[in-house]
Amino acid sequence: NFAVRWLKANAVRLSVDPTKIGLLGTSSGGHQAMLAAMRPTDPRYAANALADAPSIDASVNFIAMCWAVLDPLARYKMVTTNGNDRLVDAHHAFWPDEAAMDEGSPQRILERGEDARLPPALLIQGTSDDNLTPDMADRFAAAYQAAGGFIQLEKFEGAPHAFIAKGPDAKIAKQAIQLIVDFVNEQTA
Repeated sequence: NFAVRWLKANAVRLSVDPTKIGLLGTSSGGHQAMLAAMRPTDPRYAANALADAPSIDASVNFIAMCWAVLDPLARYKMVTTNGNDRLVDAHHAFWPDEAAMDEGSPQRILERGEDARLPPALLIQGTSDDNLTPDMADRFAAAYQAAGGFIQLEKFEGAPHAFIAKGPDAKIAKQAIQLIVDFVNEQTA
């Protein structure tokens, strides 16, 4: 939130068009990016004031996500059940409790019908991602569309979590990167 507001406040100096700012996030970064995009004026997220530009909000014009944790509570329950201690520990390090996971879940924000901004979104997901529930991307895309947002869900058969980073020279990684480039170009044209 602060970074988007700072970028907008410094747009002229940085030769940035403030109407063409988007976010990109992967995994938990995808969660944080979507949460920030959905709640750009949330006072909790804007708690750090931008002294020179207090009226600028953190709204963005688009968002691209790869293998995003869009329902942290569902993911927590899955990794607790299957004994993935690394991811359970990561949840405990970030979240104070399950109630916070529920409150900060983009999926559940949509399901509760909360007021949320819904910028055009791209979601890239592998079908062999054992870090997320198998239906997480599909459920989120359906809820986002039902709430009135545009989302382009692109699934890669057999791809694991973080498949672009794991094999950046692989054909599917290059295809996914090209989808991101094309999406950003469409949104900033």
